[in-house]
Formats: sequence, structure tokens, C-alpha cells
Amino acid sequence: MTDDGEYTGSPVQIHATWTASDPDSGVLDYQYAVGIPLAGCVAAKDYADGTAVRLTSRIVTAVFADCFFVADGDRLGGLRVNLAGQTFALGTLVNVGGKLATGDGERALTNAYATP
Repeated sequence: MTDDGEYTGSPVQIHATWTASDPDSGVLDYQYAVGIPLAGCVAAKDYADGTAVRLTSRIVTAVFADCFFVADGDRLGGLRVNLAGQTFALGTLVNVGGKLATGDGERALTNAYATP
């Protein structure tokens, strides 16, 4: 099997190829499935580092040069998104995804993507 890596960062595209031969087993085909958890900020923090997650319709609460922060609608939980150069206005609803990581005790999405 070959693929484009463990994580692509794209919310809409994946690419993989699979070549196998086992004429004696009776297996007719192989299938490939992909999924990532859809979560809120609070729930996402409970996943292990390296887990790919996707959050939809989260509120932008702060924007910095190298990252921004999003929160759940109730604003009881937030999450750092390590993605430089974003110009989202505060209060904008965004969809974000990436891999969870912990740095200096703070949970963050790395290898992230974001769409308004």
C-alpha cells in the first residue's frame, strides 16, 4: 500500500493505492475507509496526542500571527489552532481540523486547516 502520508490536512481529499495478490485465499477485493472524530473543543481535548479531529462552526476568539483560538458556542471550552497567517475576524464561525498535540500544557491542533 502507498499513500500520501499519515495525515493530509485536507477536509475533502485523500489519495491511496493498494496492490495485492493472493489467488489462493478467495478474497475478491479490499476496501479502504477513512474517518476522523467530529467533536467540540472540550471533547477534543480528551483525545490522545496525534489524533486527527474536525470541529465545525466554532467561534474565533483570538487571532495571533502564528495561531488562533476557537471556542464552542457556549464558550466553556476553547482550543488553539496552530495555523499562521489567518485573518479571521473575532466572532467568525469556522471549521477547523488537524492533529491534537500538547505543548507547554496547552492542547492545540497542529498540521491544521481552517475554512470560514
